Amino acid sequence: MGTDTFSNGKMSSTYHDEEVDEFEQEFVEFCNGLPCIYLFGGCFLSAIVLAGVLSSSIALSIVMVLTLLPMGLIAYFLYIRNHLDSVPPTAVIHSFCWGAVGGFPVLAIQILSIAYFTGAWDLLGEPKSADAPPDVTRELIFALFQAFLVCAVTEESLKFLVVTQIPGPAMATRPYGVVVLCIAGGLGFSTLENLGYVLFDDEKVVYFVALMRGFLDVMLHATVAALIGVRVALKDHETYSFFQIMAVPFAIHGIYDLFLMIPSNLGDTYPLLHLLPLVSLGVTVAAAVYAFNQLKYVTDIEVIKSGGAERERTERHDRVL
Repeated sequence: MGTDTFSNGKMSSTYHDEEVDEFEQEFVEFCNGLPCIYLFGGCFLSAIVLAGVLSSSIALSIVMVLTLLPMGLIAYFLYIRNHLDSVPPTAVIHSFCWGAVGGFPVLAIQILSIAYFTGAWDLLGEPKSADAPPDVTRELIFALFQAFLVCAVTEESLKFLVVTQIPGPAMATRPYGVVVLCIAGGLGFSTLENLGYVLFDDEKVVYFVALMRGFLDVMLHATVAALIGVRVALKDHETYSFFQIMAVPFAIHGIYDLFLMIPSNLGDTYPLLHLLPLVSLGVTVAAAVYAFNQLKYVTDIEVIKSGGAERERTERHDRVL
């Protein structure tokens, strides 16, 4: 009888272990599949809508929905559609969250840098009355400083840190997965940045900002993040320095911001400068085309490595500048 009891207990324990193992397997499959992405996206969208309702800010809800639309398209075409096996969704969500969290120290650095520049310039220059025309030289130098050194360097360095220092890339099964993780980090930062532009911008232009930042800005961050991710992904077999990885992203982001900031600072005095954002649009489109070709290069590398054709890989090396 005692043996039967022990046997029954052992069988019960075995069944319990099997149920636990089955639950763990189902949980892992859920975390590594599309339901995890859909759940995260649904919760994120619900939180944004709820925040807009509670704050009575229609603009907040609109800008975030506009931001999510291009994000959804980017996630579908660059990850979900054909490359879901390149990296687990949990790692993608992890990088997205780190990109958003990393935006806070980046914002602090940018505010301090701008305050230091403004204070130093005021100390060196002569005080002017409020009615005086803008100092064109000062505004141009400030735009260059803010676009390239403040915004481009800090924001793109954050993406580089997310894709190289956060453990997520270790979970990538293919080089393309590293690119996906970098794009996720860039989109996370873009989400936080868009919130800041809408919450602290003038009410008269908030809907324009929502439209501009909801599409063009997300496209820029995803494009530049893709270029960084490609360089990091190729680092296994082609050695690049930090400057080689970041030179093109810095330049693209800096030029984009520069032609948005000049009209903002001098547009009231020189109305034709309001056409300069078209240059930012052109830069973004050209960079997106370039990034798409680089993504094709990474997928070609994967195919070539899987086939063992190292000679063909060397012939394709010239496609990366």
